[in-house]
Amino acid sequence: MLGQSHHFMKIHASLLFALLMLVGIQPSASLSAATPDPVVEKTRARAQKLTEQGNHTEALALYKSLLGCPEHQGQNLAIDLNSAKDGLARLNRWEDLDALVDDTVQRHPDDWQLLKMAGQISILSMLHYGHVQNNTFHRGQAESSGRWVNCFIQDRARGLGFVQRALKKMLAAPDVSASDRGRFFNDCAMFFLNGVDATTLLTLADLETPPDYLSGVDSDNQNPYGWRGRGYYHQQTIATPVGADGLPVYHHLPESWEAAKTDGERWRWLLAQAEKTDERSAIEARLTFAQFMQAQIGEQTLVQWHQRGGATDPKELAEAFQVLKTLKDDETYARLATGAKRFAMPDEFNYIKLLSGIADNKVDIIRAGQALGGLAQCFENRRQLDRAAEHWQRIVDLGPKAYFTQNANDRRRQILDNWGRFDGTDSQVAGQKPTLGFVFRNATETKFTAR
Repeated sequence: MLGQSHHFMKIHASLLFALLMLVGIQPSASLSAATPDPVVEKTRARAQKLTEQGNHTEALALYKSLLGCPEHQGQNLAIDLNSAKDGLARLNRWEDLDALVDDTVQRHPDDWQLLKMAGQISILSMLHYGHVQNNTFHRGQAESSGRWVNCFIQDRARGLGFVQRALKKMLAAPDVSASDRGRFFNDCAMFFLNGVDATTLLTLADLETPPDYLSGVDSDNQNPYGWRGRGYYHQQTIATPVGADGLPVYHHLPESWEAAKTDGERWRWLLAQAEKTDERSAIEARLTFAQFMQAQIGEQTLVQWHQRGGATDPKELAEAFQVLKTLKDDETYARLATGAKRFAMPDEFNYIKLLSGIADNKVDIIRAGQALGGLAQCFENRRQLDRAAEHWQRIVDLGPKAYFTQNANDRRRQILDNWGRFDGTDSQVAGQKPTLGFVFRNATETKFTAR
């Protein structure tokens, strides 16, 4: 194996040398893995220039040469894999993407940044559909006939498999900065949430066995994209799952990655590791968890369920709006799989408490503003408008660097200022006293001038 690897490296070096000569770049006499190789950097610059000029075929050839270069590694290698993916997409050669990713990973099996990018592409950037013909899966659109399938589940498992390999390599790598570790954990945690619903996180994806693309879910021939066509997050009409006690099934923190029993626990473990790195990464991880809990058991689920097509009893919904005003900060009223329910939130999963802690931080003003926005929206939903206005004002006080400062000021004014508008009025019969509808807030009188 060592002899074969050495032989391949010599062949590849010759090909790269010839290619560099074709594009007018002179290779250096020696290569160093510790610092960016000047030949590699010139090739990257040339590929980027060709891309800007719209010469995607030529740029792709250069990126492929870079991906096969043994000396190329780390973040730049990962970026070049993503650039090569973009080139294939522009050329509508999606069917070649799987082989490109697999071949690059095979050439750089120990590069954790590359492995992470392979996972990111598989989960976020693939066309998650194709067709099966002659017992072979072909990704993307094609003129030939075949059985259309949605392969998001397979792509997700494949991508998370790359993430698991990257995790092991990153933990074993020396001199990875705290911020880089934090970014890795937060990004990988995001991969777990992308494109899934609440029930998926209660399962444990097989990250060891290569996924079977022939078993993809059949897609409508008229809409082969499927609801997860490009992997963007999509909320289905699935309410938060409950346990035997009628309360939400919470994702608890496992003792280790290996001890996780669900993907939700794997996700919690990644966030917990991010909290152990640098302070900004820790704040980001806590905000991610707080926003997830608010999305799962927040009071807005009462109407979101109806908006996404779920059946809702109008009387039940009207009663719920009356209950919202009486909720305490350790309570919520949410739509669960078994229906609307008022219940106490454990401190670990109390999104109001979690968001409040982030809102008070002085390190990351942007995320402090995002947390305050989540709280303000929460109190608006609960019809606790004085508290909502207070939190919108806190965002304004953070200054222009905060999250949507102008929007926060507008929302605060909507609550506190005097407002009025004419209500819709139907045509009225002549000879009868006319009526004019007017809706107002924070006022006791108004004056009109008729002209």
